[in-house]
Amino acid sequence: MYIELSLDLIRKGIQQENIVQVSSVFATQVATKSAIITNKESLSQKFQSIFDNASQRPFQLSKNNFSKSASGKIRSNMWDFDILSPKIEIRDDSAFVECQLVLWGAGSEGLKVSERFVFFAPQKVKPTVVEEGYHEWGSIKKLDRKSPKAGGWALVSCENLFSFLEDFGDKSVQIEKSGGGQK
Repeated sequence: MYIELSLDLIRKGIQQENIVQVSSVFATQVATKSAIITNKESLSQKFQSIFDNASQRPFQLSKNNFSKSASGKIRSNMWDFDILSPKIEIRDDSAFVECQLVLWGAGSEGLKVSERFVFFAPQKVKPTVVEEGYHEWGSIKKLDRKSPKAGGWALVSCENLFSFLEDFGDKSVQIEKSGGGQK
């Protein structure tokens, strides 16, 4: 459930060009296909650059008539972003999500690329009482995934998200449609 919520935060954050919302899901260090983003400030700058350039996007579909509750989408040039068909596999403290990224307004059928997100559930260190008044902090307990207060999942890796958004899907889709290189 937390993984699905994280995917929804990414989708809505990008659709509304909300850097705080979308980056809240990411870990401090994120691996991409081409680089490692080493801190939240770099991540925010990356998204800001993508959102600043989004006004240059050519659209083949017009914006829907959004309600006032969707006011973030009205002002956004990324309103057509979506994440489709997520298949989630959880192994120990990692979750792997195979899905498709889509920009619906960029083509007659939308432009799509395969994506693999990797989430990590941070471990929580629990103190062990050694003697009265003394604690040992060396023991590690795995995160209790049922309790939201225990922590959460953080996105640590994505393959195509940034390149897809930076290129508005153009290069990624050409590769995928020709069958070369992409899953």
